[in-house]
Amino acid sequence: MSDDIKIYIGGVETSVLIDSGATCNILDGNTWNSLKQNKIKCKTELTDVKIQGYSQNGNLKVLGKLKHFQLHIPLNNKITPVIQPLRRVPIALQEKADKKLQQMELDAIIEKVEHPTN
Repeated sequence: MSDDIKIYIGGVETSVLIDSGATCNILDGNTWNSLKQNKIKCKTELTDVKIQGYSQNGNLKVLGKLKHFQLHIPLNNKITPVIQPLRRVPIALQEKADKKLQQMELDAIIEKVEHPTN
């Protein structure tokens, strides 16, 4: 059994493996070319983010990042969703957490959202 799941990226169905422990997820060149051929509805932009694999010497080549698309992850309707409680950052770690978030935003790993998401 494959660990891949079917998702929609920019309106195009594709099969991916999601690494929930990673700071970002990567599409290989073949997947990206397939999405482009199927007229993916999103914008790409160049990035200077450095990504290094566990057993790699040097950084992986990153072509860019996706912007303005909504990812659809299919859910099992037989499972009742659970809302997790808010987990506050301990006061002693707030400054360190803020600095880390600012650095991740500068590195284009995350981006600030000023509006509700669904």
